[in-house]
Amino acid sequence: MLQQDVMLLALLIARKIGITAAPNEMLMNFLTKAKYHLKTLLGTSDEYYTSTEEHPVHGSGQGGKGSPGFWVIVSTLIISLMKNKTDGIQFTAPLTSEEINRIIDGLVDDNTL
Repeated sequence: MLQQDVMLLALLIARKIGITAAPNEMLMNFLTKAKYHLKTLLGTSDEYYTSTEEHPVHGSGQGGKGSPGFWVIVSTLIISLMKNKTDGIQFTAPLTSEEINRIIDGLVDDNTL
């Protein structure tokens, strides 16, 4: 997998839903060249990490302000594709005895919202 595959997929889907090329290109340039420093009460680190071929940073990373949006963009495509590949799993809800068909569950843990 190429370093930028995940990000390219998200940006391609973003184009499909109406985001123009210029913001997509700016975001891709930023995310592939950004230098991430650690910041604590003691100050900001001199050292940093960045995306490289050996150790790619995919997207905005966990906790990044853009991550929930990217997750929605990519997972929406994945979920729509899953509907074409499976009928899901049928089960009975334990509290209501309702028959439920589930194809996929998606959970996001983001306490910054």
